[in-house]
Amino acid sequence: MKCPYCDAPMSDEQVFCESCGKERQLVPVFEAEIDEVVENAISGIAVDLANTQEIKPVHVEKDLSPETEPATEQKNEQLNNKEVKKKNTPSSVRMIAFAIAFVIILVVACVLFFSAGNESSYDYHIKKAEEMCLAENYEQMLEHAEKARDIAPNSSDAQMLIARAYGGLGNEQYKREALEDLIAVDSGYVLAYDLLIPMYEEAGAYEKIADILAKCSQQSVLDKYVDYLVDVPKPSEEPGTYEEAIALKLLAPGKGEVYYTLDGSDPDLRSQKYINPILLDVGHHVVKAIYINSYQISSEIVSLEYGINAKEIAVPVVDLEEGAYTEPQYITLTLPNEDCQVYYTTDGSKPGIESFFYEHPIPLPLGTSKYAFAICDENGNFGDACHVKYTFDMQLPMTAEHARNLLIVNAVSTRYLADANGHITGMDGISEFRLDTVIDIAGNHYYLFYEIFTAPDGVSQQTENHFAVDLQTGQCYRAVRNAGGTYEVIGM
Repeated sequence: MKCPYCDAPMSDEQVFCESCGKERQLVPVFEAEIDEVVENAISGIAVDLANTQEIKPVHVEKDLSPETEPATEQKNEQLNNKEVKKKNTPSSVRMIAFAIAFVIILVVACVLFFSAGNESSYDYHIKKAEEMCLAENYEQMLEHAEKARDIAPNSSDAQMLIARAYGGLGNEQYKREALEDLIAVDSGYVLAYDLLIPMYEEAGAYEKIADILAKCSQQSVLDKYVDYLVDVPKPSEEPGTYEEAIALKLLAPGKGEVYYTLDGSDPDLRSQKYINPILLDVGHHVVKAIYINSYQISSEIVSLEYGINAKEIAVPVVDLEEGAYTEPQYITLTLPNEDCQVYYTTDGSKPGIESFFYEHPIPLPLGTSKYAFAICDENGNFGDACHVKYTFDMQLPMTAEHARNLLIVNAVSTRYLADANGHITGMDGISEFRLDTVIDIAGNHYYLFYEIFTAPDGVSQQTENHFAVDLQTGQCYRAVRNAGGTYEVIGM
């Protein structure tokens, strides 16, 4: 026997050709019901044919006398011939022929009926496609899977079998398109994402991954591929009107970053990066935010509007008028009550809860400075800010660098420092003196330094220690605040 497709030799027991891999179907494959009908019909035909050929002899008692024997035999022969003619009359033969023809027609009709039923059966084609997959006959698998898909266009399983068949055939493009079609039909089909996303990862099509995940309805898939998501930032507080200040959080999944603006402009990588909650106090606020994932794919921009209503908050009064100065000064405030909390900035920006806290008079810095002061009430609401600008320049008999060197030498001699490199006696870490400004104490001018301590782990912070160096004598002192909040000097 030969393969009907490639003429390769095959044994009678073979179903698949070893040469081309196709299934031999010389005789249509039918279900068990068809086999039973055919078997019964053939058995009936065999019985009818046997009945038409059976001729039973007529038994006649023989006369043993010699005179009668030839006549008797002749008579019996005549009777037998009559019986045969009776059995094979034309009418009986026609009836049997009609019966046989009817049975054959019935068998053919049953075969066609069941065959047509298989062709229109979704379950039949799904089953055959799975069988062909196991046999690695991907062409037949694709054919059955497509027929199942044609019968049930929204079938996820049929579409998955089509994708796997294309994969078996090595057609990655058609496999990818089949998986995309599957996700369009069933956005929660987990296996489709596990097959499709690695294909896009290999191609570096990260934006395409973000697009298909945006339509995914299966949370386990979103959790698995969270780094590809580009969901818009979600606010901790719904937009609207509030009676007190709110600390707004901007939440987003993955390892990307959130950027935002407060001036109505569209945010991008150059905008303020979200790190801490955004304090929104009295007034109207427009917060625009965007999420950019670790693959530099951006979400849409979300725009949030908030109105914060609160009782009117006083504006602090700055006692030192803004302007230019040539002598040391202190910046002090007049407040409506002693319980007021005032925050300030040194660059003129709007103060917030993260700004400097005003506790004492502030020595006027050397050079040009811009201050903004605002009162914060008990609910976290900020009033309007008061803005002032100063310039402080004066002739100095000693440079700041020389004064710092004197301070270091004095700190080593008094054993505050272990060496001139800033190592502190009895501690791990390094101390550094930085210039603050020039202050006046009882008519004498001093450089004012503050201390920065850097721990072994590299973390730096300002200490509470201040030091003063007399501009005339070079004498070094500790600088401490008195009851009025201004500085005075004491020995090292």
